[in-house]
Formats: sequence, structure tokens, C-alpha cells
Amino acid sequence: DRKVTSVAKELAEELGVPTAAIELPDGHVITSKTSDFLGASAALLLNAL
Repeated sequence: DRKVTSVAKELAEELGVPTAAIELPDGHVITSKTSDFLGASAALLLNAL
């Protein structure tokens, strides 16, 4: 598995909601979770900014 897959799975198990993760070109891993306002993918894009 890719690094971001395991990070997202662990976070989802911990929080009990869908999550997402992405690795930026500099190596940082950004994560997000689903909320009442945003899905995990939309939140991930905002967190990466």
C-alpha cells in the first residue's frame, strides 16, 4: 500500500468517519475527514492550500 492509504485508513478507524489523505511534492502528508459541511475530498483540497 501507499503511505497515504495507510494514513487515511488509520484516521478513519480512529474517527469513525470517511477520511482522505494526499502526499504533497515536499513529502508532507495532508489529511481530512468528512463533516456536516464538506466531504473528505473537498476538505482535503482546502487543507492542502
